[in-house]
Amino acid sequence: MSSFPNIHCNTIFHGRRLLSFFFLILFNTNLHAIYQGAAGEAILIPLVIYDSTLSINTTISITIPDKIGFAQIPNEALAPHTSPADESLDPTAKKIHWIFYDHQGLRRQDGYFNLTPNAIYTLDWKSIGSIQNGRPGYVLLVTDAGYNGDDADFNIFTEAKLSIGLESTNIPVFGMADGADGLDSGTDQSGCLVQGLNEVCKDTPQQYQPLLSFSPLSSGILTGKDGEIGETVFDLMLGKRLKGYPFFGLIIGTEPTLLVIWNDGLNYTNAMGYVYGSNGEYCSDVIPLNHRLNLVWILPTSTSPQPILKIPATTYKSLCFPPGGASGIQSQYFTLELPTNPFQSTSVAFSLIMGTDMRMIPARERGRFITEPLLSSTAGPLN
Repeated sequence: MSSFPNIHCNTIFHGRRLLSFFFLILFNTNLHAIYQGAAGEAILIPLVIYDSTLSINTTISITIPDKIGFAQIPNEALAPHTSPADESLDPTAKKIHWIFYDHQGLRRQDGYFNLTPNAIYTLDWKSIGSIQNGRPGYVLLVTDAGYNGDDADFNIFTEAKLSIGLESTNIPVFGMADGADGLDSGTDQSGCLVQGLNEVCKDTPQQYQPLLSFSPLSSGILTGKDGEIGETVFDLMLGKRLKGYPFFGLIIGTEPTLLVIWNDGLNYTNAMGYVYGSNGEYCSDVIPLNHRLNLVWILPTSTSPQPILKIPATTYKSLCFPPGGASGIQSQYFTLELPTNPFQSTSVAFSLIMGTDMRMIPARERGRFITEPLLSSTAGPLN
């Protein structure tokens, strides 16, 4: 048996029934440490979407802190070129660029805005990104200096919110370092935020470098390190699932879950994982991770139809149910094991659970297991 702790997922109900009913209808009719909120020289918003048909929108609030302090440990990792600062920024407006990429990492749209320190700018994707209607992706925020290939010269705070109909939840945002770009001599990993056509990232082997490359997120889940083999392990919480055949097709009390996994390393195709029940029982299964941004609906029963909330580029999965135990509504989580990349790479992962309300739960990082062999088709849970 696995030595993973037994974690019972208790769900808090807030008394809102509209969204639960909404998703019931949808599914019956085909429907390293994580530093959130730290300042960064650039910011990743890992999920951004506007869909007029599905009433989905994303809003991003941005602030420039006039300075950040010495004692902020995340800033030493996420803002090495700009912090700590003894003096405040000058009060003139600063230019911030935003870049929208689709789920495959293709650059689709960009723009910029000017913002004075300590002021707030709201990027409403419904207004600014309306030409991307129905296309999920992610956004990078970068300073003007960083955008033009130099060291970033100030830091950015960001908050993002996803709304579906009348419901909304925060989306985690992650700071990134952004140093000067290099060509002939190569670029230090902290400068590989948006890789130019002729730019080489020193710490990433050439055969792994896509057209667009990203510096590792000190605020994300470290999935690769030079020369290492093994596995990176993290948990994703699942909404309530029903074991057994639904009574007259009803799935009342279940909670469909959208897993969001963003990778700046290799695509993993089919990633191995384990579904754990409340008593530690488990079964193995795989989910597809074919893109930079992966959206995977976990259906709440083994017989659930696909939801009509069909976000483009989304896949659907009926995960296995652990053996033993009684039928009925169950609390579960999914432990994902990714082979460690032999170069610096990072992932971001969280669950969007659709129950009596919509809520976001960040992945729980277990860390890298260096001494473990790479996964095989016969591998079991880590011991």
